[in-house]
Amino acid sequence: MAKSLAVILAGGDPKEKLRQDAGLSSKALLEIQGKPLVGYVLTAFQQAGFESILIGDDHPKLKDLYLQRYDPQASYLENLRQGLEMAIALGAEKIFISTCDLFWLKAEDILALQKAAQAYPQAGFIYPIMTRQMVEKTFPEQKRSYAKLKEGEFTGASVVVVDKNIIPQLLNRAEQAYQSRKSLIAFAMLLGFKISLNFLLKRLSISQVEGRIGTLLRAEVKALLVDRPALAIDVDELEHLNAAQN
Repeated sequence: MAKSLAVILAGGDPKEKLRQDAGLSSKALLEIQGKPLVGYVLTAFQQAGFESILIGDDHPKLKDLYLQRYDPQASYLENLRQGLEMAIALGAEKIFISTCDLFWLKAEDILALQKAAQAYPQAGFIYPIMTRQMVEKTFPEQKRSYAKLKEGEFTGASVVVVDKNIIPQLLNRAEQAYQSRKSLIAFAMLLGFKISLNFLLKRLSISQVEGRIGTLLRAEVKALLVDRPALAIDVDELEHLNAAQN
């Protein structure tokens, strides 16, 4: 039976204000209620039965929460490559990739995603999405960016599921997608003119996005609707940190 493995990306971004204010190498090491931020993500995956590969700086309070750890590199792409290559070497078929700042993430959220993803075994890339209503029901104060599509307003998760067979083409596109992640328009432009135009005219559909990304990755892509806002709500600004501390 294939192992359940997660790659946790916890490298420092020089532009992160929270990191700068705290004088840390990464916001992953911000202590919240006596525990580094990334520790909450690692704990959630561990309790869900996953083994984790941590790409990030070490901390004494993280020792028992991961299977392997690697020092982060300057490049997001190199960090991703390092984690995915190790996951494949360890026998993973489907790999969960997560950011380090999902303070509210719980094992039940991961297990719900895993169960929902199992309905699409042929999908090479699964991207969880949720509606504005789903998010604001649980996190009414959290400001998010939402894409206005034909089916409604959606935001994306910070946890995705990838099949080992699409990793080469995924890595080819990952750096561009990462640089565009904070701008919905920039991300749409990355997908091409037709997608960008339909996005701006608010007539872009989920299936169109799936089809275009699938073409780029040469794989089946699934935007998976899940009512699990903790997969998306992160600690990205001071107000988020204050909410997590309380």
